[in-house]
Amino acid sequence: MTQNNVPASEAGSESGRLFGELHKPFYSLDEVDLRIIGEIRTNGPRNITAIAQALNVAPSTVLRRIDNLTVNLRLSIMTNLAYHKMGVKRAFLRIAPSREDDREAMDKVFSLSYWFQSYRVLGGNGHLVGFKIPDQLHSHYKAILTGLGSLYSINELSFHTVGEIAGLGPSFRWYNPAEKKWSIQWNEIRGKLVGSDPFPLDDPEDYSSEVDQLDTIMLLAMESNARTSFSEMARIAGVSIPTVSDRLKKLTERGLILGYACNLLPFAPEESRLLELIVSFPGKDEMSRFASGLLETPFLLSFSKEVGKSVMFIRSYLPNNDFRSLSVLLSDLMKEGAITDFKIIELDVDGERLSRISPTLFGQDLRRNNEAKLDQEG
Repeated sequence: MTQNNVPASEAGSESGRLFGELHKPFYSLDEVDLRIIGEIRTNGPRNITAIAQALNVAPSTVLRRIDNLTVNLRLSIMTNLAYHKMGVKRAFLRIAPSREDDREAMDKVFSLSYWFQSYRVLGGNGHLVGFKIPDQLHSHYKAILTGLGSLYSINELSFHTVGEIAGLGPSFRWYNPAEKKWSIQWNEIRGKLVGSDPFPLDDPEDYSSEVDQLDTIMLLAMESNARTSFSEMARIAGVSIPTVSDRLKKLTERGLILGYACNLLPFAPEESRLLELIVSFPGKDEMSRFASGLLETPFLLSFSKEVGKSVMFIRSYLPNNDFRSLSVLLSDLMKEGAITDFKIIELDVDGERLSRISPTLFGQDLRRNNEAKLDQEG
């Protein structure tokens, strides 16, 4: 078991402790906000009129509250895609170059075509970089990335292929919108992580692409911003709005769109931290029960299973004063055999780097069209 960034002086929180004044920025959330988030997670953010009717408020109220959440709590509304049906494999690179080689090694990583997100690891010289790689290029990119160790001085280097994204953001079951207070029961969380009904976590069986260029353009436009309008997608793709509407309906029916994630930072940024948890399990059953319990926690942003392994990558956001409670919980679960190992990696929440992958880099003719690019990147 390896842990990063565990201050020895950090005091744990008591079960049921109310967070009180620590989280003032979060206190703007009320019952209407929570219902809006629920509607978006269920039906998506595009039909504001339908959301307003369900809540019996004006559409302008829904729009204003979404904008407020976006500004104050970093709300992001994303479309969860079935990447395997696009012929795409998702992967994480964990890399910690030596101080002398950090810039040159990371310049090489960022020169590659298929990275989309990167965080610097706090408390050490390292990075966590996310990739979305076409299946037919996956082995080539894995070889390039794992081969960085022969080019530079690297203290840590690992490449992890993961399955589809699960989780819809934090659960609010322990939040009282009337009193604007949290009351998190860590003992209850522990029970759910080991005793919930299993959540299906299976590796994709096939990565054959089921989309064409227009589908890809639309899906990538919606991926990071599910509020992208039909008119904007029509402009980007160079087609009519009715064509976009028809395609979107068919993509949903064919299972390319899995749902909508409504992520936000539910605790004050100055008193919280962004974490990547890497948790290993003795088998699929323990992992599936743990995943099911995660869906009801207030600190979950998303999770994915590592392909071919009983390992989960979990993105989470937690108040500083509850960091020890999480660490103790995972340590206890390891002693009891519910998990076999875990790592806690703290990420620089303000140091996120993003890169937009061009739709032209995906598609049926990818290998022929990118042979020169592959030679260059190799």
